[in-house]
Amino acid sequence: MSLRLVLSGSTPGLWQLVVDGVETDERGMHPTAVSGSIRTESHVVRLFGSAAVGPLILTAVEVVADDAQCRLPPPLSTHALAGDVRTDSAAADSDGQLAVPVLDTRPGSANVIYLDFDGENVTETEWNTQYGGPMAAAPFSMDSNMTAFSAKDIAVITTIVRGVAEDYAPWDISITTSRARYDTADVSSRSHCVITNSVFAGFNTGGVAHMYAFPDSDYWQPTWIFASNLDMDVQHIASAAAHELGHQLGLFHDGRTGLGEYYPGHGIGATSWAPIMGLPYGASITQWSDGDYFGATNTQDDVYDVAWLNAVDPVPDDVPDSPAQALALDTTSIQAGAVLASGVISNRNDADAFLVVVEHAGPFALDVTTLSQELPGMGNLDVRAELYDANDGYTLIHVSDSPDVVTARVQAQATSYAKNWVVVVRGTGWGHPASANTTGYSNYGSLGAYTLSVSRWPAAPALCNSSSVRNRECEACSRRVSRIC
Repeated sequence: MSLRLVLSGSTPGLWQLVVDGVETDERGMHPTAVSGSIRTESHVVRLFGSAAVGPLILTAVEVVADDAQCRLPPPLSTHALAGDVRTDSAAADSDGQLAVPVLDTRPGSANVIYLDFDGENVTETEWNTQYGGPMAAAPFSMDSNMTAFSAKDIAVITTIVRGVAEDYAPWDISITTSRARYDTADVSSRSHCVITNSVFAGFNTGGVAHMYAFPDSDYWQPTWIFASNLDMDVQHIASAAAHELGHQLGLFHDGRTGLGEYYPGHGIGATSWAPIMGLPYGASITQWSDGDYFGATNTQDDVYDVAWLNAVDPVPDDVPDSPAQALALDTTSIQAGAVLASGVISNRNDADAFLVVVEHAGPFALDVTTLSQELPGMGNLDVRAELYDANDGYTLIHVSDSPDVVTARVQAQATSYAKNWVVVVRGTGWGHPASANTTGYSNYGSLGAYTLSVSRWPAAPALCNSSSVRNRECEACSRRVSRIC
């Protein structure tokens, strides 16, 4: 079967699918940059290209059957994770049997990914058609108790949700454990991911999913994640869930020439890296990719395609990019350890600028931390911080962008004349990912959540008297005191 897409002209216009030279009823509008898919009754065809002057014909580069599945291989070894996690209050699920921590990362979003931990009976889906009869999945549990979640279960569930939420932070998609949220979402704007201790016959995989299920119907749900095939490891489970849900949203595998369909990544330590749509087990940083690393077998623009294929908006940029328009933060009565702000870097060009007023003279330092620091392997964002002197035409004073860590610290000396400072937070990369001797990663997938906090802060000066001012013991406040001395 030959499949092609016919585009007319260099500006947006109509497309029509032609199968074996015969025009079909599959048609619609195309943008000047094309990267998408069309589902017909018998096939899915992926289309890539850029419009040029004059007529343009794009030949399909990949044909995938509607029942195409990803079967993510299980890990070869265990990578243990350490660190405390935040837990939320538990509430009864809709079936009233298990206490599930009720989590919802974007309560106002119309787009919902439901992470289902309390077991599921699946009927009347393509899975049942293929494998015969109902499929009963046991709940997720770190122990042998399948009737209630333990404190450890709840902590692990919360961590998995946080990890998947970090992966999907660039888009207006809620990651939730609420069945009610999933049931009330539009059928064309939701995904169901069952995370279970069960393993069905023939599934020696970490997870399995149907392509393009998110904007389609419940017939192609759910995605399956088999925790026992993933070493019961929180990072493996969260990474597998993000990977399989990526297929539901239209993403393909990231491989590397000579290393197979699933690229396991490269590097060691805090900045070891793997693509989410590859084999992301055990890497400290996992990211969406556009195939900008050496030998990549897939150049799909993951960040763009999730939005375009599924009519999902990117998250709005609610913090200005420019130092001159920085968002002013309240720094009154703060001290070391205080959290000043949190935010999300949503695309490679995003920057968040904050105005910080340091009232008293002395050295100060500000930290930018990411999820990867707290939970290695769960974060996507490697952060760069820049400090500008807003008292002197926004002069760049300090840059923190180390290739060895994913956090940043900027610092300077405040004086009575230099109180206003601007911190700019960006996603960053390091190394030479496109080199044959591959190191690091670009800033393409360096997206996700961060926290801006105070590491060091000057205290208010002691009260001065005329003697101390004359002896220069309180130089920082001498101008004020000298008026009354």
